[in-house]
Amino acid sequence: DNVGIDRTPDSSHTLDATGQNYRFTYTNSGSGVGPLLKFKRNSASPAADDLLTAFNFSGENDADEEVRYGRLETSIVDATDGSEDGRVEILGMNAGTERSLLKLEPLKATFNDDQQGQDVHIKGNATSNLFYVDASTSKVGIGTDTPADILHVVGDVKIDGTITFSDQAAGAGA
Repeated sequence: DNVGIDRTPDSSHTLDATGQNYRFTYTNSGSGVGPLLKFKRNSASPAADDLLTAFNFSGENDADEEVRYGRLETSIVDATDGSEDGRVEILGMNAGTERSLLKLEPLKATFNDDQQGQDVHIKGNATSNLFYVDASTSKVGIGTDTPADILHVVGDVKIDGTITFSDQAAGAGA
């Protein structure tokens, strides 16, 4: 029941292949179709947090041990007919422990879900520090990757609208 491609199959894997490059080709000339790789979990009792599919990215460390350095997984958030929701999560190895890097769920994207000091850095065409979140200090920089306050903007700022300042301790506002 196990298939090996260019190797004797490992008994714990239904399909076991060795090689560097794999290609799937679909020759239909229609404009709305292309190759489809489908993964389906067929469960008699689907429920929230059921793992649907996972892709593990492994390599060896310097002790010749196999380590999963990255993982992409999908799971069910809500299996209710007509209200189905799903999650896609990217995990990566950080100091020997797998951490959630990015979690995409209906209506929200979460970075640093494990609260492990994972910074967010968005680079622009004209600047390398368009937007920066320093997770360890809980500070946000726009135009800087070393924010000095909870919000630190380096560059010109244009505001169309009202700014409200308040100081609850002093009871004053401006």
